[in-house]
Amino acid sequence: MVARSLSERIEILEQKVGGLQLLPERVAAVESQILQLRSEMRDEFSAIRGRFADVERRIQEGDEETRRFMRVLDEEVLTIDNFDPLETSFRKIKDGELVHETVSLRDKCNNPGKTCVRVTDSGERLGQFVTT
Repeated sequence: MVARSLSERIEILEQKVGGLQLLPERVAAVESQILQLRSEMRDEFSAIRGRFADVERRIQEGDEETRRFMRVLDEEVLTIDNFDPLETSFRKIKDGELVHETVSLRDKCNNPGKTCVRVTDSGERLGQFVTT
């Protein structure tokens, strides 16, 4: 190892210390970037959680709607099964509504001015209507 003079050693030491003096600024810059990244990631994860919550809510609503529809279909099947097919017929008035009438009433309801009972697909009574 070569022995260096005191002035050379001081010069080398000053160069190293000069490099170290820049270190706090660089650490502060990295710290700032880390804080910014952390904030952005928190916001994005929060947004993702919100989207997942929305998707979960939509799935639950779809499940509930499917269950309601299945109950209506089940009730409709039970309602139709309870009618004697020889004495019962259904006429569709508009989407979601059927006219239930016995054979004896059907002849009257086909005549203008007669009153018929209106029921939903599930068999709930909606009221009456007069044929035209």
